[in-house]
Amino acid sequence: MPEIPKKQKAQVIEKTGGPVEYKDIDVQQPGPDEVLVNIKYSGVCHTDLHAVNGDWPLPTKLPLVGGHEGAGIVVAKGDLVTDIEIIGLPAGAYLKAPVFESVIKMVTIKGSYVGNRKDTAEALEFYRQGVIKAPFKTVGLSELQKVYDMMHEGKIAGRYVVDTSK
Repeated sequence: MPEIPKKQKAQVIEKTGGPVEYKDIDVQQPGPDEVLVNIKYSGVCHTDLHAVNGDWPLPTKLPLVGGHEGAGIVVAKGDLVTDIEIIGLPAGAYLKAPVFESVIKMVTIKGSYVGNRKDTAEALEFYRQGVIKAPFKTVGLSELQKVYDMMHEGKIAGRYVVDTSK
């Protein structure tokens, strides 16, 4: 595994309504049942803009480093991590876990309410077939506030992706 830096650049929301602040933050070491991912690129999502603006039904936990559409590489694993598995569940699915075994193995179950595997597979197949076009523009992470401003003004057609190295 590569050497992990002590600091990283991030866009941090300190107060509801923004602005985002491009600054150094500490790199957290993974807990025993966690992995640390070096995010290389991340899609910019309206969910993050809603969190910045505080205009959705959930309270925003501050300070906030947004971004849930990241792509990167695993750079560290906790002592209890023996493999990494990503599971998507269809809408209406149920998840059951044996309490005793889950506690003994320190299993953590985390969820997201955005999309599922079938949605992703269908979208990728449509794109592969040329049925849909997905225009995107890549900008540096340091330009995130400009992207949020354009989103707020309705000036974006397609997607913006941030490159975390810029």
